[in-house]
Amino acid sequence: MESLITKIQQEAASATYVERKKLLDTLRDLQYSIEAPEDTMQRVMHLNLQFAVIHIALELNLLGIIRESKAPSNLHDLAATLSLDPLLLDRLLRYLAALGVINEVGKDSYAPNKYTFNLAKLEIQAGVKFYFENCNPAFQEMPRYLAQTGYKNPTNFTDGIFQRGNKTDLITFDFIHGDPSRSAGFNLFMKAQRGSQTKCFGIYPFEEESKGWSAEKPLFVDVGGGSGHQTAAFKERFPNLPGRVILQDLPEPVEDAKAVVPGDVERMAHDFFKPQPIKGAKYYYLRMILHDHIDENSIKILQHLALVMGKESVILLDEMVLPPEHVDEVSMQADLDMMVVHSAMERSEEQWAKLVGAAGLNIDKVVIYAEGFNLGIVACVLK
Repeated sequence: MESLITKIQQEAASATYVERKKLLDTLRDLQYSIEAPEDTMQRVMHLNLQFAVIHIALELNLLGIIRESKAPSNLHDLAATLSLDPLLLDRLLRYLAALGVINEVGKDSYAPNKYTFNLAKLEIQAGVKFYFENCNPAFQEMPRYLAQTGYKNPTNFTDGIFQRGNKTDLITFDFIHGDPSRSAGFNLFMKAQRGSQTKCFGIYPFEEESKGWSAEKPLFVDVGGGSGHQTAAFKERFPNLPGRVILQDLPEPVEDAKAVVPGDVERMAHDFFKPQPIKGAKYYYLRMILHDHIDENSIKILQHLALVMGKESVILLDEMVLPPEHVDEVSMQADLDMMVVHSAMERSEEQWAKLVGAAGLNIDKVVIYAEGFNLGIVACVLK
């Protein structure tokens, strides 16, 4: 068994993301194949308990203290440091060790492991906290909401599962960003979500398609581009492409972009639900915008762009493109997350074609640039 474990660890160390995911899925399926019915029951019904205890450990910085200690951490020392009831802490630590989050190296003695260090990054902790405090109530509401609405696909973004679960009348983004602490945590979490993902700029044929483009004309409009990280990446990759580069979003993130984008990038406050002021750009680029929106609102966003497109204009939707079958767990989690949080969805190529078609557009091509994440560019042109 030890030699088999070592071999698997060696394989994982040199694997690509796709290979590592396949290995993880294989190990998961192996685990399920040897479970007895009681094992499956215990695993499923305690998923929320695991989440709750890990959340508590992060809130207390318990894992951080264990991780930073040069020697194994003692129960009573930890209880004194954190001013906690030793009996309660003992029970929490033993459960965390039983889950494999930390190692129990002796009586009342604990040490960090890979799981502990995986949870060490602040952006990872922000994701766990955001989901526990904001998404978990919505997940708990999901069965009741779907039953009450006759198990129809949710499309109400003002009274969706998220609103019911969090007892709010606010749309999701207003709920998130209306609280400074919640907003900061969400933004940090987004860094973890997207930090390791490949960007499209090295794959999509920007240079080939924009040959001969006038320096006076708008080349690249980052619609809803936040504080400009994608715009900055585009400029870094293509510093000499002729044409104006424009970042658009609401006033606050556009102001924040001063510290992110080069000085020759035009920063423009703009709401993508309103008419698009930049006409005839080569590229209108939207990264992970439409997966946050129901079809009706997505069509409105696209129609505003279609009205100002020239013959050479292309809308680039940088989004997840779900395969037609055998979709991986992470991608389907993302899809159901969008359903719960925004009454929206991740889409397949067929679903993208239907959506953009309703806005007067055709798909010119789909360029998958991050296979393991199912991320691609859906390039759309006028019909």
